[in-house]
Amino acid sequence: MADQAPYPEFGSGYPFNVYLLIIIPILLLGIGLYRQSDLAYLMMNLPIGMLTFYILFTRFSSKIEINEINGFKVVYFFPWDDDVQIDLEDFEQLYYSKGLGYDVLRFTGNANEVQSVVIKVNTRSSDMQRMLSFIEKETHLKVVTVATGQNKTF
Repeated sequence: MADQAPYPEFGSGYPFNVYLLIIIPILLLGIGLYRQSDLAYLMMNLPIGMLTFYILFTRFSSKIEINEINGFKVVYFFPWDDDVQIDLEDFEQLYYSKGLGYDVLRFTGNANEVQSVVIKVNTRSSDMQRMLSFIEKETHLKVVTVATGQNKTF
């Protein structure tokens, strides 16, 4: 009985803005070289623009995987964010809220084991909704959607 998986696998993809973060600098450099713009001006402003784009749109870019042994894994696109792996059996509720440019997942345990894990993710919106409904249907976790601004502890 222990060998049976309680639910099938789930996987999401990286958000589309990650691909834009890669494509936009290449396009801007190509257009700047084609128009013979001032290369020094372009090379100074491009990092500032890309840093702003990263902070506003691609921070916490990740994909989510749920495997058949109750493992929930968040794989971040950027290497400076450490990947997160937790066991869904250790938790009873999942609180979901939207942040500014990212989503916040807060897993809470039962009353005997007071534990909480907060994970910030930025994945495709359709995959996030699919993941939330998947967790609600296929696991024992209760999914609670928190409206933005109501919960100050996130």
